[in-house]
Amino acid sequence: MNKKVLIFSLYCVLIITALVLFLVFFPPHSADATNETAVLEDSQVQENENSDSSNEDDTTLGETDNNDPIDSPIEKPDIPTDSDETDEDKSDSGNESQDSSPEIDVGDENQDDEPAIDTEDKIVYATSLVLNCPRSITINLGESVILLNGYISIKPEESSIFLKYEITNKYGSEDGGISFLNNIITANKIGKYSIDFTIPKSKNQHLKDSIQVSVEENENSNIIQLVDSLEIGSDYKLDDVFQINTSTDVRIETLDTNCLIYEDETFIPLSKGNAKILIQLKYDYILYNYSFSLTIRLKPEYTIEIYSDNSDELKLSQGEIFPLMYNIIDKNGITAYQKISVVSSNSAIVEVLSTDHPLIYLNCKGRGEIILTITCLLDDQVRKEIKIVVE
Repeated sequence: MNKKVLIFSLYCVLIITALVLFLVFFPPHSADATNETAVLEDSQVQENENSDSSNEDDTTLGETDNNDPIDSPIEKPDIPTDSDETDEDKSDSGNESQDSSPEIDVGDENQDDEPAIDTEDKIVYATSLVLNCPRSITINLGESVILLNGYISIKPEESSIFLKYEITNKYGSEDGGISFLNNIITANKIGKYSIDFTIPKSKNQHLKDSIQVSVEENENSNIIQLVDSLEIGSDYKLDDVFQINTSTDVRIETLDTNCLIYEDETFIPLSKGNAKILIQLKYDYILYNYSFSLTIRLKPEYTIEIYSDNSDELKLSQGEIFPLMYNIIDKNGITAYQKISVVSSNSAIVEVLSTDHPLIYLNCKGRGEIILTITCLLDDQVRKEIKIVVE
């Protein structure tokens, strides 16, 4: 029994000793202190790392600040330094450079790629001016010519807006003899004129060229009008109405389409009246305009019939008295006994002796050619012309 008590007492002593030792070496707040110590150590390590990182950033900023300043992610005191003043001066200098007008090297005046520019007056200078059309033009009085696109070449194209022209009179010609508007030259008075073109080449120089214009009476050898009237109900080929003595490009337009139309090289009369016809000839960037008039009339009730192998041309012998048979026929094909007038263009070659129906007697007095004109007195629109050659 005493042995058990002794063992139990020893056991209790050991437990009490263990508790005392525990309380001595592990006070109640030892765990919290341990945690706080760990937190402080971690915080110190973090601050050291931040300090190292900050030192590295400061080093980087210091290196780049000499070239291109950038915003630092670290706030710094707003203290002006010599380097800041230098940066502000640089910034002001850059702004002044942008506001001032840049100097442009106009280069050689013969260069086409880069036009010379007067920056003060905003003028683009030309390097060349060339007339592609003839420099001498003849226009009939009252007519006009059109200068087609490309008649003048200017380089560079941007300078073309500064092209100017002036009309001058030559050899005492009157003012207002020609007009020039929308590339159309119109002849108003007989005379000689000049259209002078100028364009700035530099501030004190100009490029110049001119077109000489001569206005003359209506003597057109290129186009000859063969007839002055057309009859409704008949179609007329171009060669029946006009003789065109040129191989250039020809354009024909009827301006009174209610009276006359032109298609497939044929004139077709539609109604009674006067029709104006415009014929244009194109040469080297120039379109010449020629105007003509035709009377459109009803087909006459009568026609003149000539009874001969060739009713348009007769060949006779000198000294011969020739009887020419004729008839006046109405629209129903019946002979109408109407009086006529017969006229020889040269009575010294062919003389008209008698006009009694149905024969016209002609006296061939000399050699040569004449035109015999037969006209119905009831309607002078009814006529017939015959060429007579006396050999």
